[in-house]
Amino acid sequence: DSLLRELITSARTLYLPSSELARELERDLLARAQATAILVVPLVRGDNPIGCLVMIARGRELEKEDWLAFGHGVATQVTQVLTLARAYEERESAERRATEHAALLDAMIAGAPDYVAHLDLDGTIRLMNRPLFEHPSTGVIGANIFNYPAGDHAVALRKALVQIEATGE
Repeated sequence: DSLLRELITSARTLYLPSSELARELERDLLARAQATAILVVPLVRGDNPIGCLVMIARGRELEKEDWLAFGHGVATQVTQVLTLARAYEERESAERRATEHAALLDAMIAGAPDYVAHLDLDGTIRLMNRPLFEHPSTGVIGANIFNYPAGDHAVALRKALVQIEATGE
């Protein structure tokens, strides 16, 4: 267990039989695995170790260099699969959180006591939590807020949108 952890954290490849381990430990590992050879290859994503690949040979001779090259190739593929799986998992989690936050935001906007609107700079309605009192169609997405008389409020809103377009504030 401690050997495996050390190999993972150090991202070190281990081939048995070799002189890297105490002879007794090496024999014990090979015997317990019923193996003629064991190859432990680190799985590393960037600079982060994420595990290791353990390959066991039983009953046939393998060229050490060929087996090392094969093991490193397989470890690279496994790392890529794990990286993709993690990316998809993170994306699904982010989408789930975004959906939850959107539902909360929708509930807050719908229940707001004041009018909440998202308007384009030309006055096109992109979101309106409820229609204006006298003009039920102001709740229609895509309608233009300036098509409805609103007196001084319309003048102030038009000035504010012009300033936003000119200054970004």
